[in-house]
This record gives sequence, C-alpha cells and structure tokens, in this order.
Amino acid sequence: MEALSNAESDISFAARRLENAFKEKNDESIQRGDGPVPNPVKIIRRLTALELAMGQLRKDCETISKKRTNIVKSVLSKQHNNVENIEQLLHDTSMGTSDRHAGRQNTIDERNWGELTSEIKMQSLLLNGETK
Repeated sequence: MEALSNAESDISFAARRLENAFKEKNDESIQRGDGPVPNPVKIIRRLTALELAMGQLRKDCETISKKRTNIVKSVLSKQHNNVENIEQLLHDTSMGTSDRHAGRQNTIDERNWGELTSEIKMQSLLLNGETK
C-alpha cells in the first residue's frame, strides 16, 4: 500500500516537473517568435487515450469479422438448400411434361444453375479471402 502511494507521489512530482519545464520552454519559444510548444503532458494523455481506443477498436473488428463470417456462411448454406429444393421441385414438376418441353427446360435450367453455381463459388472464395 505504501509502495503504491510512493509511486503515485513520484508520478505527480514528475508530472509537475514536466509541466514546469514545458512552461519555461513554451515561454522561451513564444518570446523568440517560434510559437507555442506542444504540451507533453497533454500529448501523453492523448496517446494513452488513443492506445485504449485502439484496443477497443481491435476487439470490435474481431467481433465484426466473426459475425460477418458467420452470416456469409449462413447465407451460403441457405442458398445451397434453396438450390437443392428448387432442383427437387423442378424434378417433381417435370415428371409429367413431354420430352420436347423437358429438353428445352433442361437447357434453361443448366444455364441458370451454371450461373448460380458460379455465384456461390465466388461468394465462397470471397468468404475465404480469395479473389480471382
């Protein structure tokens, strides 16, 4: 307990000495016409505040990144399920169609599914941090 109060006393003493030295240098600088000198105590306080803010920003970025990854995975999973459900629905509905109509439908389906497959692959690559 005594060591803590001694440390606080030492810090206060050092801060007062720094303030006094700053005042002297600031006065000299103003007299020479160089303008004011930045206050070192204020700079130290600002740096400390920035360090604390950086730590919080780092945590926030990690949280956002994890949430983003989970959301993208969820969307991809739902898209995949939708594709499977639509394929099943198309299969069920095409059972009673004529061969001519089924052939035309398959051509359309292949093109659409190709585009959808390409889009899902691109989203998966983006999720993993890869680009083409």
